[in-house]
Amino acid sequence: MALVDQQQTNGEVVHEKSTLSPDIEETVQGILEGIEDLLASLEESASEYEIVAPLLDEITKATHTVSDPLPKIDSAEFPPYQTSSIQAANGILRTAQDMITKAHSFEEQLVPLSENVWDGYRAFASSVRGAIASTVPKVGEPIQSSAVELGQACFGLVKAAGIVHGSPNDNLRKKELIDNARTACDKANQAISALRAGAKGTQACIDAGVTVSSIISDLDTTMTFASVGSIVSEPTDESFADHRESIREEAKNLVENTKALTTAAVGDQEKLAEAALASAETMTRLADVMKHAAATLGGDDPEGQTMLINAVKDIASSLDVLIAAARMVSDDKTDKDKMTSLHDAAKTMVMNVTSLLKTVKSVEDEATRGPRAAEATVDAISQEIKILYNPIPPDQTASPDQLIRSTKQVTLATAKAVGAGNTCKQEDIVAASNAGRQAVFQMLYACRGVANTAKTPELKEKTLQAGEKCANSFKSLMVEVHLNAKQPSADRKEKLAEESKKVAASVSGLVQAAEILKGTEWRDSNDNDMSAENELMNAANAIEAAAKKLSSLRPRAKAREADDTLTFEEQILEATKAIANATSVLVKIASNAQKQLIEEGKVNATPAMNSADGMWSRQLIGAARKVAVSTQSMCESAHSLVQGETSQAKLVTSARQVSASTSDLLKACKTKQDIFGDGMRRLEAAGNAVQKATNSLVEAAQMNEAQAEDEEIAQRKDYKMTGIFAKEVEAQELILKKEKELEEAKKRLEMIKKAKGVRS
Repeated sequence: MALVDQQQTNGEVVHEKSTLSPDIEETVQGILEGIEDLLASLEESASEYEIVAPLLDEITKATHTVSDPLPKIDSAEFPPYQTSSIQAANGILRTAQDMITKAHSFEEQLVPLSENVWDGYRAFASSVRGAIASTVPKVGEPIQSSAVELGQACFGLVKAAGIVHGSPNDNLRKKELIDNARTACDKANQAISALRAGAKGTQACIDAGVTVSSIISDLDTTMTFASVGSIVSEPTDESFADHRESIREEAKNLVENTKALTTAAVGDQEKLAEAALASAETMTRLADVMKHAAATLGGDDPEGQTMLINAVKDIASSLDVLIAAARMVSDDKTDKDKMTSLHDAAKTMVMNVTSLLKTVKSVEDEATRGPRAAEATVDAISQEIKILYNPIPPDQTASPDQLIRSTKQVTLATAKAVGAGNTCKQEDIVAASNAGRQAVFQMLYACRGVANTAKTPELKEKTLQAGEKCANSFKSLMVEVHLNAKQPSADRKEKLAEESKKVAASVSGLVQAAEILKGTEWRDSNDNDMSAENELMNAANAIEAAAKKLSSLRPRAKAREADDTLTFEEQILEATKAIANATSVLVKIASNAQKQLIEEGKVNATPAMNSADGMWSRQLIGAARKVAVSTQSMCESAHSLVQGETSQAKLVTSARQVSASTSDLLKACKTKQDIFGDGMRRLEAAGNAVQKATNSLVEAAQMNEAQAEDEEIAQRKDYKMTGIFAKEVEAQELILKKEKELEEAKKRLEMIKKAKGVRS
């Protein structure tokens, strides 16, 4: 500025002493005026973003610090630095997008948003330096480069925001702001990508874990349908043997994936990512082929279907643990405890794959199915006990009442196990094994959840020990069932009774622990959420009772056709059973969804009567009652139709009422459900099964009605044709009679003529 002033002064002096021509003087004056305009423009531009100038200085300093390396840090520190850096970059990304939307209408908010950009980049620069220092140069250099570029983009964005704030009516400046904001978004995404590339394997493990968790949830839903023999599948001519080779192939691939994942955990991120994603893909294929294989067993073998689904679910659960262990090892390769956990998880994985192959073999061998089911249950309980003391997620909670209710299922499973051990029937042992596994798993899950709410570490430990003792005692009982199934003896039957008493004692101890946990916070079982749960369970029990009654029905005795196809009455019975079973599954899933909503805190445990949660509970209770009543009415209509006491129209109407009531129940459940959650997916599957079964019954009834009309028309035609044929026969008979009379008349005439000739 001083230089320009000096030039201006000199110009004035020159002008005073100048003897130059007027043209030259005019040119000099023009140059001086141009310089003055330029200076004014620069001063105006500087004042435009003066309000954000301190922010620009700070962003510049932060950008320089990114290039200033920290001392080398252990690689185990990378994940937390990575996470915080990505969070900060995402914050910058959201702020930049917000500035785009507010550039034209809310200019006064641009400066506060600029401060958010600075806060975000300051946090980003601080954490990204740690990420760079805790990884190898090959990964760190792209992170550093993208971090510097993000800083430069933030500088340009904040400067443009300051200019627009000073000139809110300048559309050209607003366009520049939007362009800078988009550049900042791009640079933020590039920085996030560079950071994630540094932990590609870790991210792949997270993604694979989500996939496997989804598979487990889907298998749980499938198992619910399998328990009533209603696995939904398209009709095919395939047999179980058609899937055997595919199962073996995928099981073999999964063992190879296990080896690769264990090795890659101590290698680089690229190999870990490949191994994790490959294992999840193989697990998906294995689960699909197992579901199709189970469906080929048919609804008459629900326990066999449950065995198969249990076997593949065990593999999915162990793979979930293995992937998590591999991720932990990749974060800290020097931790011996984590390495031990990884190797244990790999061994469990291989053991479960071997168990699945044994189960597949036993499905086609009736003589070994029972012992195999008992053995698989013992192994599964042993594995579940191992994770009892694992760190419990803070959101996994349960109430003491839930734990007490879970012990009732253990008691029922114990009675089944003792009965199966005494009869040694294969189907009884399989059923007892499946029921025992489910009961113990639910008990252990509730035990961990309740322990998470314990007031003191001592009480938590006592609760977990009681759960472990209960699970171990039931496992010992199943061991005796397995031994007695292979070699029955009187001594082993006595041993069964002894083990069952131990189970009863351990259940009593667990209930006592739950009572202690109740303390003063115990709530009456008649409150709204408990009433809803009880009503749902009562509805499920009523529907199951109606379905069992249907199973005892037989069509009226009548002559069977030459072929073996089902008669209409048999079709109606089968379709009605399918609806009842599907409805029972739906109500059970709705009950589980209701309990989950309470556990997650989405529904108040003790809502006021007129509150939103209270009204929702009453709506759920009403819907459950309607489902139970309509299903019972449908079963009664089916019974009356089979006995010839009612019409097809009444049964169709009853089936449609079931469909409508289940729709109401679904709507009530969906009101509180996460639309993308596992609970919603299970509800949708159960609702679709009810709808499909109802449509099948209606179609069967309508088809039979159409066939009946066709038969009536044909019968009328037959009657008509029969009358014509009879008249034709009568006419022909009359003709023959007349022809005979004519012949006789001719003969008489001939005789008369002969007699006349003789006289002549």
